[in-house]
Amino acid sequence: MIDRLRLWLRRRPMWVRFRAINREGWRNAWRRCAISSQILDTAPVRTRSPEATPPAPAEVHILLWDRDYLNGLWATKTFYVASGMNWPLFWHQGGPLSSRAMDYLQGHFPDSRIVRSADADQNVNAELGQRGLLNCQIGRAKAFMLRKLIDPYFYGYADHLLLLDTDVLFFSCPTELINAATDRVSVNLYNRDRGFWYNITPEAARDRYKIELLPQINAGLSLVRRRVIDLPLVDRFLADPDMLAKPWLTEQTIQALLGSRYGMQYLPETYGLSTGPGLSTSDGRPLICKHYPGHPRPYLYQEGMPRVLQSGLLSGRKG
Repeated sequence: MIDRLRLWLRRRPMWVRFRAINREGWRNAWRRCAISSQILDTAPVRTRSPEATPPAPAEVHILLWDRDYLNGLWATKTFYVASGMNWPLFWHQGGPLSSRAMDYLQGHFPDSRIVRSADADQNVNAELGQRGLLNCQIGRAKAFMLRKLIDPYFYGYADHLLLLDTDVLFFSCPTELINAATDRVSVNLYNRDRGFWYNITPEAARDRYKIELLPQINAGLSLVRRRVIDLPLVDRFLADPDMLAKPWLTEQTIQALLGSRYGMQYLPETYGLSTGPGLSTSDGRPLICKHYPGHPRPYLYQEGMPRVLQSGLLSGRKG
């Protein structure tokens, strides 16, 4: 009886939400709602059309759903305003996304494109099927974060893909990213992680794929060359049962393998990544951006968003 009750409750969105807020803490949840909604008062941003010719040097792709679309607006707004770029923007639906959320996304970025999950499932899976990439189809269904890597390959036209997580904020111009895209550098750029968060070991990568797996690659902020998303190789990776052992790490593990195989560089220390507080490097330089991984990531709301508001970066208000 108790097990059946638990199963029943887990299927109720309001119960799941209640438990999540309990874990986060009600005070933290209130602060999060109060500050994250302030992004809705900022001015819309115009971007280049995805179909414009010639293609832009890079595109921005971000995976989101109802629970984090406001954070997605913070990530993209701070990037575009800080960088001054007008690269095409794609929103990829990674879970339930209400019409209200889609209206906000489109309203704040009128030229952006929303890739609905139903359309992506049909179109991307059809492409994968035609190419005989069955493992990619299966892996994409089991590890939803793979949508962040595989789907952008089939949408848009730019040589470089800026792949953003919703828990990234920019505080000043990301010159390294801009220069890499405009100069068409031949390597991928990644944040440096604080640990080894992959589904396979370096020894396994060496033995199975002849790849010297580089450590501490984090895919939450990455500039990836479209041509190195080697789908037949990705399909081979996904045939490995270890690759789906922890689905939330599958995409990052494949990113690390591709970067190690085809060339990558770490972004400098000014591109921060931490679950703790701090907006400067170890030697005192201010951060250009910061990735707040994990959950519930309180410093995203207690530190990062307040700093953006205090800086005046998003001072333009809706007209």
